[in-house]
Amino acid sequence: MRAQESDPDIGKPCTQCPSDSMLTSPPEPSMYRCLDCFNPPVMCKGCLLNTHRWVPLHRVQHWNGRFFDSITLQSLGLVVSLGHRGQPCPNAEREGKDGSLKTSKITVTHTTGLQDIAVSYCKCSVVQFGFPEPEERPLQLWRVGLWPATYARPKSVFSIHALRQFEQLTLQSKTTAHDYMGFLRRLTNNAFFEDVHNRYREFMTASRQYEFLHSLIRAAEDVSFKMAEGCLAVLCPACPQPEINMDPNWKSRPEEEQYIDALHYGKDGFFQANQHNKKMDHEDPSLTDGAAYFVRNAEYMQYLETMEQFPDAQEETSICSKFAALADKYSGKLRSGILSLTCTRHEFALPCGTVDLFKGERYVNVDYATVMGLKQFLGLLIAIGSYDIHCQYLINWFKRLLRMIERKIPGVSRIWPIIRRCVPKFHLPAHVGSCRWLNSFNFMPGVGMTDGEAVERRWSTLHALARSTREMGPGFRQDTWNQHTSDHNIQKTFRIAGSLAGKLKKAISALAEKEEELRECEQTLVLNGRPLDEWKRQEAEFLHNILQPNARELVPKSPYEENGVKAPTMKEIVGDLERRHCKTPRLSKKRKRIQDDSESDEDYIPEDNVQQDEQTRIMAGIKVALDLELEQIEVRAMVKNCQADNDQATSKVESRRRKLKVTIKGWKNTWCKSVLAPILEAIQDEALPKIKVIPDNESRSRPQCNPEDEVLPIPSSWPRRTIDYAELTPFINAEKTLRYGQANTTLDELRRNISMCRYLWKQIEGQVGQAVKTRNQEAVAGVQRSIDNSRETYVRIRKKLLSLGEPETSRNYRPLTKEDCLPGGCIMRKTSQECKTTRSRGFGEMGMSMKTHLSGRQKVNVSGGSDSVRKSLAGGKSSI
Repeated sequence: MRAQESDPDIGKPCTQCPSDSMLTSPPEPSMYRCLDCFNPPVMCKGCLLNTHRWVPLHRVQHWNGRFFDSITLQSLGLVVSLGHRGQPCPNAEREGKDGSLKTSKITVTHTTGLQDIAVSYCKCSVVQFGFPEPEERPLQLWRVGLWPATYARPKSVFSIHALRQFEQLTLQSKTTAHDYMGFLRRLTNNAFFEDVHNRYREFMTASRQYEFLHSLIRAAEDVSFKMAEGCLAVLCPACPQPEINMDPNWKSRPEEEQYIDALHYGKDGFFQANQHNKKMDHEDPSLTDGAAYFVRNAEYMQYLETMEQFPDAQEETSICSKFAALADKYSGKLRSGILSLTCTRHEFALPCGTVDLFKGERYVNVDYATVMGLKQFLGLLIAIGSYDIHCQYLINWFKRLLRMIERKIPGVSRIWPIIRRCVPKFHLPAHVGSCRWLNSFNFMPGVGMTDGEAVERRWSTLHALARSTREMGPGFRQDTWNQHTSDHNIQKTFRIAGSLAGKLKKAISALAEKEEELRECEQTLVLNGRPLDEWKRQEAEFLHNILQPNARELVPKSPYEENGVKAPTMKEIVGDLERRHCKTPRLSKKRKRIQDDSESDEDYIPEDNVQQDEQTRIMAGIKVALDLELEQIEVRAMVKNCQADNDQATSKVESRRRKLKVTIKGWKNTWCKSVLAPILEAIQDEALPKIKVIPDNESRSRPQCNPEDEVLPIPSSWPRRTIDYAELTPFINAEKTLRYGQANTTLDELRRNISMCRYLWKQIEGQVGQAVKTRNQEAVAGVQRSIDNSRETYVRIRKKLLSLGEPETSRNYRPLTKEDCLPGGCIMRKTSQECKTTRSRGFGEMGMSMKTHLSGRQKVNVSGGSDSVRKSLAGGKSSI
């Protein structure tokens, strides 16, 4: 790098001088070099000017005796002659006694910076172009690749290379004109760039003109005051376009195959693309008005004015939003955002399908975008639409459409294809009720694996652009959005052939695999006696009904959901008791202050003296016992984690123990003594060991165990043969009911944790960097601990149910292994340092298999592929 600061040939005779000139005069010393030529030699002034006749914008340096100093070719006498391929014009104006060319000084903005050059204009008449006079100066500059900033007396120009470079930079990295001009000024003089000419405003105008004319050339259009709608837009080559890329006999397809020629479109608002209310040229027109992706502004504003008389059209489409309190969220903005239509299969923006939003995403805006964006597809039979609130939007759609027709809104047609409404997959979980299956892409016939989120993916690439367009004038802002949207469509066009071919190849290979998995699954269902034919009939009826206009009445429930009532949780069981008996019969949490050394029975006071029936009193007491059981588990965990040398932790453990001991004693002396003890005393059977409810004098003299290890006298701790006593049946049934609630609650928590774990693993897959991965893996480890705790809790509860007489082969509460608790599609193996995942075959929804505990349906685990299915078919044990 130090060697580049000098050159061993400095001062030596120039090696580039012509050999014949050396005979008349010695060669000049080599004192100049070019920074932009590739591997150039140092040379003399004459050779430098001669070799740069066609590259006058190169940066050159001169050796001043100590270092290379920057200098311009114009200061060395280089003249750029226009009109004769670099040669001086024979008719050019001359001046001075020496007859030198008369030149004009202009400032050129090039990819290497800004510099001044001397230009000699051609004075020849242009007969071949029909001009008897010399060609105008701006045209002469254009022909050599220089874009003038003004047309009367151009003094500033921009090279085509700079305009092309900025175009690619702004399309790829959303670079603004301000940043690009700042970059060129620093490239010219990094130390004092403020002394360099600032051509920012002129460059914005020139780049806008260049991009507009470039789009006209690309679309084979001429400059016109009012161009045809969508003539500059780049169309999707794969979406159905009548008379262009469709089967000539597409209208004669049978009804079940019409989805092949359906248009898949989606729409969504983008509020980052707003426009600030600031000092600007509000009359700034759009050069591409109505010719690309935005609708015609004049017609759109006239339409909005016409529809102001209808209050329902002015409502925001997101009426279920919880952010209605943000009434001032649009203050300070001329436009609150944009709304655009996109084909959801290939992510192409639709021509004339984008509108400005002024006061949020209102029906009046969405309707106009829909009408204009789908205008060229009205000849189709089916259109499958995706919108995050399609369930509400299409209810009065045709009513609003008829209103537009009655007011003769330009471009509105009476003939429309059948619109099948769907909600994007990411937005669907936020919906409730029947909307989750009536408008689901998972169940809609003919949509394949479309997710409907194509518009959101477009917005993800345009966030950086929105930061600059919000400061632009109205016309320049629309032209910029049109430019970037066209580039988005162009890049999709370049890659669509390879993308579709790759997807087809994957689909063909996956089809055989999934068909085999489905066949094995159906064989397993038939083997287990499930009504497979009836399920298929219900599915066919469901798929037929959701396509009907009155689908909401025809399809009250999805066949893919579980039959029967959801198993009640512990909270629901207790709530049922409250409704039936007005007040939950539980022991009071309001007690007298308990001294650390107190063990008096009077410290425990019942909550109330409400008269309760016997079954309620039994269930209330056992409910308290189950709470005490959980308290015992917590205390045991505290004891296990407590360190002997930690006095503070030891003190907390002892305090919890004393309180637990008093609570257990109070429960025994109230409920056990008044409810349980009389029943046990009434049973006269010597074969049945005496169940000690109240400690006698002999047991009191023995060393007592810690309260967390004490066995509570509830049915699950009794001998198994107690279930044969009719007198104890109410106690056994009460505990079984509460244990069912415990098990159901635990399984619900387990399913939620498994879903969260699956989500976190998906987040890790695309992360880069050890810090990010470590944080995510720590989160996964925390959720995994919750999964393990829930599984252990379920195993403990199931053992209690078995001791209460629940059969080992119960379909509702089956054995739960670690493999059953894996996130869908992943197998996690913990090592000493990290968790690794490997993909497994299967449906990817193992976590949902937990539903079989509640529904009673027997389901064979097919996640391991055909081997596990063959074992099940051979009579092996079924798992969840």
